[in-house]
Amino acid sequence: MVGGVLLAVRPDGSLLMAETSALSGTPFADWRIPGVLLAGLVGGGGIVAGLSVLAQRLQARQLSVLFGVGLVAFEVVEASWIGFQPLELVFGAIGVGIAALATRKPSGTVVAG
Repeated sequence: MVGGVLLAVRPDGSLLMAETSALSGTPFADWRIPGVLLAGLVGGGGIVAGLSVLAQRLQARQLSVLFGVGLVAFEVVEASWIGFQPLELVFGAIGVGIAALATRKPSGTVVAG
C-alpha cells in the first residue's frame, strides 16, 4: 500500500528511486497509474482479505485465495511490462503461499476435558 501511494504522490518515482525509464514500452508515462494500481489492487486487496480473516467472515477463505492468485497475476503482468525484478518473484511466491494456505482444510478443534 505504502509503495503504491508513494508512486502515486510522486509519479517521477523519486520517493522510491524508481526510474521512469523502466516504464518505456508500457502504456504509462509516469508512475502515477501503476502506483494507484499497486495501492488499490495489492494493498487494498490484502487489507480486505486480511480484515475478513480477522473478523472470521464466511468468505475469508475465498477472498484470501482471490487475493493470492491476484497477487501472482499482478506480478506476472508487472514483469511482462517492466521486465523481471527479484522482488516480483518474492511477492509472487507470497501470493502462492497465501492462496495455498487459504485452501487448506482447517484442522479440527481440540476439546479440553
